[in-house]
Amino acid sequence: MCQLCFECPFTIDVFSYLADMFKWPSLPIWMSSMELSSFLSTLEVCHSKLPLADLTQFIFVWWHVWSFRNKVIFSNESTSFMQGSFIINSFVKNWDKASGARTEELHVHLFATTAKKLPPCSGPNLIWAPPSDNFCKLNFDGSKVANIQASYGFVIRNNLGEVLMASVKALGDCHNIILAEAMSMYEGISGAISLRISNLIIEGDNLTVINSLKHRFKPPWLIANIICDADILLDRFDAVVIQHCFREANHTADFMAHKGHLFPNAFFWSPPYCIDFPF
Repeated sequence: MCQLCFECPFTIDVFSYLADMFKWPSLPIWMSSMELSSFLSTLEVCHSKLPLADLTQFIFVWWHVWSFRNKVIFSNESTSFMQGSFIINSFVKNWDKASGARTEELHVHLFATTAKKLPPCSGPNLIWAPPSDNFCKLNFDGSKVANIQASYGFVIRNNLGEVLMASVKALGDCHNIILAEAMSMYEGISGAISLRISNLIIEGDNLTVINSLKHRFKPPWLIANIICDADILLDRFDAVVIQHCFREANHTADFMAHKGHLFPNAFFWSPPYCIDFPF
């Protein structure tokens, strides 16, 4: 653990890139000469010498590096130090929004024993919110890269924020992201039916797909059949709520959609998981 967090070339490259690209604090020079007897003892030394704001950011890096290592071992999924740096920086920005705290105050969450709280709200506050007790929530998203390759991803969670099902799929050449988003929405509804969910909230950041499903206007011809098929599936639920959210509140579905480029066939995750789902 000590070698991974303090001496690994990948970790050092991540720290350097975060410092150069995002103005994160650099690792102190004295850290390279520390006696690495155990990670806990090393962390205690860091805690006594470093500003809490800097140490908090360092801990975010170490936690993600450990996660990247596990993905290589258990999922054969590699991450470059540049990709890892962007993931870490994005995670911290979302953490700041979710906790409502300044960077200097985040050490309270790391060094004090507090009850874990789910993000309080979505919509205008840009944070995913858990559904009410008797509902589950479906978040869906699509992804399209420069070479017009598209994919989709969705995730279904309960009122505790626990992931009940997640799925991704690469769609090949797709010139319109709306089609990928609509397919993700439809497959997510099908997934909710397979879980025997009775009350469902459908949430996505594509306003065209959401408003088409809510029948606020006539859907574009490209997704008209998908919307029609989705309507048929929705009759199987006792209650359905359809709502738009901002992209920041749709982070997990966006994460899954980008992962979908790796899976030419539909791939499903269900408990127990071998993947870390971000909020």
